[in-house]
Amino acid sequence: MIIKETLTSIVLVGVLALGTIGCSKSEGEKASAPKPVASVPTWGTGTGVATGDMNGDGRLDAVVVSYVGNLTANVYLNENLGNGQYKTRKIGSVPTWGTGAGVATGDMNGDGRLDAVVVSYVGNLTANVYELLNNGDGTFSPRE
Repeated sequence: MIIKETLTSIVLVGVLALGTIGCSKSEGEKASAPKPVASVPTWGTGTGVATGDMNGDGRLDAVVVSYVGNLTANVYLNENLGNGQYKTRKIGSVPTWGTGAGVATGDMNGDGRLDAVVVSYVGNLTANVYELLNNGDGTFSPRE
């Protein structure tokens, strides 16, 4: 599928073979098929993505939540390096029952930095919401 976009890159997320999630960049008419620029582990369900400038460098980064088994979803920050590549690292984990994990970004504590908000299904018709607060030094801490 070709995505027509002339001003910005578009991040695409999909579950790929071998249990990884890939983020791809489209270059408009030049792109014939998306090529992954980052991957995170996944067990194949309960994945979500949000974008935002998480490190203050002016480039959109991707935050991905991914079910990894053992009733756990990991949260990964894919930092946009500005050259079509991303640096991926785990920034947290939340409990989940394997489905219904999602993520959003926003300044949840008013400090001017984007934080990650994760929702996950924990069984018994209940979903919990967790905040991973951006410490401004590349690390994130769960709200206490």
